[in-house]
Amino acid sequence: MVTQLTVVFFVGLLAVLWMRGYKSFPVLARKFLCLAPFLALVSLLNHNVDSDRWGTATRILPIYFALLLLFLSLLLWRARGAALRFGAEELFLGLYILVCAAQIPGSANPIWALSAWSWSAPGYLLFLMAGRATSQEEFAQDKLPAWTLLGFIGISLALVVVGLLTGRADVLFHTRNFGSIYASTAMLMFLMLFIGMGWVTVSNSKRWSFVVLFVSFVCMVMSLSRTAIAVLAAYLAVIFTGSRTQRKQAALALALVCATIGAGLYFVGERIDLDVELFQSWSERWGGGDYASTYGAARALRESKFSGFRAEVFRDAPWHGQGFGTFRHFSEYTDAHDLLVTEAFENSLLAAVLLVLAYSLPNVIRGLLVAELRPVAVSILGFIILGQVTGAMLSYRAEGHYYTAYPGWTLFYLIGYVCGQLRLRSQGADAI
Repeated sequence: MVTQLTVVFFVGLLAVLWMRGYKSFPVLARKFLCLAPFLALVSLLNHNVDSDRWGTATRILPIYFALLLLFLSLLLWRARGAALRFGAEELFLGLYILVCAAQIPGSANPIWALSAWSWSAPGYLLFLMAGRATSQEEFAQDKLPAWTLLGFIGISLALVVVGLLTGRADVLFHTRNFGSIYASTAMLMFLMLFIGMGWVTVSNSKRWSFVVLFVSFVCMVMSLSRTAIAVLAAYLAVIFTGSRTQRKQAALALALVCATIGAGLYFVGERIDLDVELFQSWSERWGGGDYASTYGAARALRESKFSGFRAEVFRDAPWHGQGFGTFRHFSEYTDAHDLLVTEAFENSLLAAVLLVLAYSLPNVIRGLLVAELRPVAVSILGFIILGQVTGAMLSYRAEGHYYTAYPGWTLFYLIGYVCGQLRLRSQGADAI
């Protein structure tokens, strides 16, 4: 019953947002993108309160409803005469989506592949177009992404605390990382991407800088994820990419965060045996403190496990992949810990190439040269590079991963925004 009420709440909230903002497709898309991370609460409550009683359809209903409303807003927005510009990114992404769809009949589980494709891939294109249509004023003045960032990681922190206090840290909510459904690799990567949306608000406020950095650091560090370490580095790169004044502000916030975390660990340690609950788990996960060797061993293990898949992909050069979402059926992992190899295995080498072209890397690199776009470009490049190294994908495709399309949605929104702003600057220069 709790799950059903939660679904009704989110569907109603999506409807209210649509009625208030349907006249502006890019504004509505941004609001939906800010609400999307919280939809995963449906799955969390369904599993823990209703014992998985309501199944998959209930969990993904709000996602489909959001995409339907967003597409309807796009049609109405265009009917009102709004200018919608297209670029090469939309072309390549559209071709990628079609190639992925062509692989579905050959999947090990075509029904799951179709559902995973339907809530992931079309959203990439919608949010890419929305990002391109977003003005610089809308991007800079909207504080909702900062509130979303705070709420998103606040939920994760609350789950971590519950796991520590109840002793259910490793089994809570049926996940590995202290029970947080937000602490998977894809969700950590999403956190890094979302700071690219909220950096304007954070960089202009010492209070926001401190709060966002504090809760982000605690959540990522306590997730016991190796990816979290790499994410922190890229995350800080975004924070420190602004002007000299913003860098000083970020440095001050970072110093205050470190002092606060140190004091918090001391006082919490007086009440909870953190040596057992936290530090011992960290030590065991990192080979007793030998971080470099443990990381190298983990990479070597994955390389050995996935070498056969790489050899098959590059030996046979399959222009027709194994089927969307089929990697799980060939391996104990959901992906090859290599974004492009996974794409090539599942959706063909052609799809992998089209995906790279849709990333518009030349434009994103150009964005590094524009002060107003640099933090967003760093966020995009950080995600792509770390996703390639750690295996975080635009959307995990194993059964049960209902909510990991959000990183892909956010990524293409930011790519669209950067490309749109660069085109406006080029047109302005030509007019002069």
